[in-house]
Amino acid sequence: MGTRRIGGLALALAVTAGCGAEISGTPAAGPAAATGAESAVPAVRSPRPAVEFLGDFTTMDPCDLLDPAGVLGFGAVTEGAPVSFDNCRYDVDALPELVLLVGRLGRVPSGRVLEADGATEIPVPRGGLRVYERRDADCDRYILFADLWMLAVSARRPADGATTVDAACGVAAAAVDAVIAGLDAEGTPERVTW
Repeated sequence: MGTRRIGGLALALAVTAGCGAEISGTPAAGPAAATGAESAVPAVRSPRPAVEFLGDFTTMDPCDLLDPAGVLGFGAVTEGAPVSFDNCRYDVDALPELVLLVGRLGRVPSGRVLEADGATEIPVPRGGLRVYERRDADCDRYILFADLWMLAVSARRPADGATTVDAACGVAAAAVDAVIAGLDAEGTPERVTW
């Protein structure tokens, strides 16, 4: 019985002996190289985790995520009264009854959880990020990072329904575009702690 095990081990070693060997030579040319043409497939930007965009979550200032001047098409957008350490409130001149909140972070097991909650993925990925939108009484957009952290941008409508869901989603979409435009590998400035 011992010789069978030794024989089996020797056979396994012989089969896998070449697995770690270095192979020399040059890779075979693909169709683009054969014709001298550039590849038509654009380089894929590697998805990055949220911390590479946002920095340390514990010191991140949500009010630094959005440049209000980047929310185009809705008049002046100004920082409103503080709401919490997790969100920054903005007032929108074109829709004075609307409350725009930016900055709530959360972690999801997958984008499917957002879909199960009624959100739909916006079809155009942006820089390795995915964007979801959920419409109900209000409009929420979620920026989903590669490590499944999400950043919420919410347009809250007044109870009287004076602002349509479409108008609220227009503001949320413009705000998400502005947030994404401002994200970079440097992270966002840290909030002042006393």
